[in-house]
Amino acid sequence: MLETFLQFLAEQGVAQISAQMVTFEDRRGLGLLERYGFRVLNRSQITKFAEFTNQPVYLTTIFRDVPRNQERIIRPIWKRDVGGRSDGWDRTMDEWAPGNERSN
Repeated sequence: MLETFLQFLAEQGVAQISAQMVTFEDRRGLGLLERYGFRVLNRSQITKFAEFTNQPVYLTTIFRDVPRNQERIIRPIWKRDVGGRSDGWDRTMDEWAPGNERSN
């Protein structure tokens, strides 16, 4: 869905987007945002949800360039059973395009 939205923005001539979202250490963390090409401008701990959770909650401001004339804006990712990055995720590479066999 994010790919479709970014493609729409690119078609409309939007060069960059920004947003704010609530993030956590273990959910919607910085790693997830960076995997999809977002950069973090600011991250501030907020107390609005303190009575509902004992974990830190942050208001995170993110931005991302929206490249034009690209078949895919976001590279697909998947969780690998073995190997890959230290966090278990691995980015696809151009040679793993549809129709090509993926090797683990």
